[in-house]
Amino acid sequence: MSLAKISVLASILTVSISSNMVLAQSLSDSNLDSNQDLIAQRFPRSRKRGFRRELVLEKLDLTQQQKQEIKTIREKYRGQISPKKEQLRTMRSELSNLMAGNESADNIRIKHQEMTFLRQEIANLHLESRLEIREILTPTQRSQLLAIQEEYRERIEENLNRP
Repeated sequence: MSLAKISVLASILTVSISSNMVLAQSLSDSNLDSNQDLIAQRFPRSRKRGFRRELVLEKLDLTQQQKQEIKTIREKYRGQISPKKEQLRTMRSELSNLMAGNESADNIRIKHQEMTFLRQEIANLHLESRLEIREILTPTQRSQLLAIQEEYRERIEENLNRP
């Protein structure tokens, strides 16, 4: 995921979190699954990422060896990224609680900075994963991947510019 995409997604997520802070406060931690369902209802595309990724790989006409190497790379990075994403979810909840409470602005800034650092770590791991996968692809497959990504970006921009 490019830095621009991450920035757009982070902005959308920030707006979403801010607009739903009161709602999130009213829901208990025991209702985590229903919280995720609520997010999925408001942002249905978020659950389709894996499916889209698989479609992209199908379009690249990968060999069995390439598929296996990519699977290994993904598993390697998933093991590193998943705990960090879970930590980020916990931190988001903590930040919401700080914002809703009487915590000092400095402590809120510190928590926000911790979250920013963790997001950057996750983004770096995603980049390393993509770079390793890139090394597996042929020059033709890299060109095809670029074309697919550009087409996807255009569709996202069209959707963002819709009234």
